[in-house]
Amino acid sequence: MMYLKMMSSMLCAILIMLDIMITVTPKPTDLPLLILISMDGFRHDYLNQTVFNKSDISNFQHFIDHGVRASHVRNVFPSVTFPNHMSILTGQYAEEHDVVHNDFYDPYLNDTFHMHNFYQNFQSKWFDNGAEPIWVTNQKGGRGRNSGSVLWPGGIAPVKCIEPRIIPRATLYNLSDSISYQRRIDVLMDWFTDKEFNAINFGMLYFEEPDLSGHHHGPLSKEVQEEIKRLDKALGYLREQLNKTGLSDRMNIIITADHGMNQFENKIVNLDEILDPTWYTTPSNFKHHLVPMVIPTKGHEMHVSAALFGEDGKGKEHQGFSAWWRNSTEMKNRYFSKSRRIMEIILEAKKGWIIVNNSTKGPYVKGNHGYNPETVSDMWPFFIAMGPAFQKGLYVPAFDMVDIYPLMCHILGLVPAQNRGNLDHVKAILKNPPVWYKTLETTAVTFIVVVILAALVGGIFGIAAVRQSHISRRKLLFQNRRRLDLSPIRSLPETDSMLRSDDEDEFEGL
Repeated sequence: MMYLKMMSSMLCAILIMLDIMITVTPKPTDLPLLILISMDGFRHDYLNQTVFNKSDISNFQHFIDHGVRASHVRNVFPSVTFPNHMSILTGQYAEEHDVVHNDFYDPYLNDTFHMHNFYQNFQSKWFDNGAEPIWVTNQKGGRGRNSGSVLWPGGIAPVKCIEPRIIPRATLYNLSDSISYQRRIDVLMDWFTDKEFNAINFGMLYFEEPDLSGHHHGPLSKEVQEEIKRLDKALGYLREQLNKTGLSDRMNIIITADHGMNQFENKIVNLDEILDPTWYTTPSNFKHHLVPMVIPTKGHEMHVSAALFGEDGKGKEHQGFSAWWRNSTEMKNRYFSKSRRIMEIILEAKKGWIIVNNSTKGPYVKGNHGYNPETVSDMWPFFIAMGPAFQKGLYVPAFDMVDIYPLMCHILGLVPAQNRGNLDHVKAILKNPPVWYKTLETTAVTFIVVVILAALVGGIFGIAAVRQSHISRRKLLFQNRRRLDLSPIRSLPETDSMLRSDDEDEFEGL
């Protein structure tokens, strides 16, 4: 009876611990919420311009006053749209997530990706290359987690056989131009409040401005300022919808960009004046390129090498650009070397210059990006965040773009996939974690406690089983001796009696 009571107590303890574990693990309706917003080409210092009145950027200012702002984000090379959007999602550099440019050639697929090829954006082969985007990590996290992507570059194709909710293709004529800002926000909020299907707890929202205006009119143009005002109104509309749906107090929001923008200085390099056009090909669009990759045509490898790197192949100065071998120390330091999609030769325009060829048609754009962000500060994007996970009214130094992925995992209560980010770089912007923030830690502790209790119960069962076997054996021996009319069990040596339990003594009275 004593053993049964002990086992009963242990089982009750286990049930209590399991109940606690279920209680602290968030229900789908209690999951942490996060919206990740990208405003393409939004330079880190745009909001510092004195041309803006307070009313022009009142919603940006609301997010800054009630959240955190970083001086800038150190984005990845090359500072163009698709590589950086994938680095935000995965916490990896271009050579690791394999989306190495806006246009790139894959020798294994023997195919070329072009960012403006609408249908390629839905093809997994360009984006499913081992790296794990945050929306995949979120959906793998279980407990009713779901993700949605409103036009995010690289965020609408299935990865690891998991896809986010997206706007139906039938409603798209291209990736963004045909859908108003208000419509994008409405779609996202519908997903967060969906009662018919599983609501999302993580959403990605993309705006193509002020990048387009920065290209066409220059980064400091009136047109860019007008687009920033328009984006401010979009943030105001988002705030209204969050208030209407009752999600305002629960929603975490990160607003950032992929790159900045630099003023074109009318400095042009014509590559066809350095290389014979028959000597090379490139997957790049030369309309306003800063980092084209060169593929020598068969039989002309030495001609291209001599023209770009000199007869000894070690290096050569060029006006307006630099040429790098893929495996050079410079490219390795920029994490732009390992991928098969990075060609053997990379050209890099110097600040203020662009690289064209004979097929390039003018007029040229007035703003550009793609330069090395380590040396051209105009390439840096901005970062603002607000919500229950963040500090309030805080300004922090710069951090790396790859740090955003572990930050989002932390907010969403997820175990990150392999990445190059470091949560320590951004922990200063976080408040003390709320209840759901402790889910993984609490569950882990509870799991350990349950394992220990299970081991204890197993041990007790084992001891009880051994003792019961011993008692049964002695009882059987006692009964056999009585049948044989042998001496009673008391005649056993004194040392043997010391091994008996109280229960065994009871058998002697039978």
